[in-house]
Amino acid sequence: CPYIIAEELIDVEYDEATRTFNVAANNAGQLKEAIKEANAKKGNVTIYLPNCTYDLGTDINTEVKADNIAIIGESRDGVIIKNAPAVEGLLTSATLKNVSTGLYLQDLTIQCNAPYNYSTTAERGVALWDKGTLTICKNVYLKGKQDTYYSNGAEGMKAYFEGGIIEGAVDFVCGSGNVLFNSVTFNIVKGTNAGNVIAAP
Repeated sequence: CPYIIAEELIDVEYDEATRTFNVAANNAGQLKEAIKEANAKKGNVTIYLPNCTYDLGTDINTEVKADNIAIIGESRDGVIIKNAPAVEGLLTSATLKNVSTGLYLQDLTIQCNAPYNYSTTAERGVALWDKGTLTICKNVYLKGKQDTYYSNGAEGMKAYFEGGIIEGAVDFVCGSGNVLFNSVTFNIVKGTNAGNVIAAP
């Protein structure tokens, strides 16, 4: 994918007829602007990402607020949205934070590269913090080490995953709510001295 030099252009193309933001490849600035404008339009829009990496740097908790926003990638392994928080933390590391109803994610990877010490203790880095409801993830790859998917939902929260992968080392599916995982792969990677668990009791 193309390499963006110097300041990224944040003006993002919007197709009024299809209510779609078309983000330029490799342009994390446009992705953030598309999410901001989608929130301002009060949802019911699509954000399309071509194959490339969208590096949010140390930004955390990039928030989807408006209802019925779809973020769709060209391919699951080709579209990577990632961040690298300066410190670990359940509430201070998320790549994406959802507080909406009806968020739809498809064919992309969301990755949190929070600091992680393999030799001592697990440290928390959230790829998707889901405080919304009726979230759908189809063929999505969530990558982290601990607390990769955090469903911090209100009473009655519902979410649905179909296909895709959720990856981590320890307690990487956590939180509360009603979540259905249909044909999802839970991928356990190298853990700490405490061992590997998908979810803590």
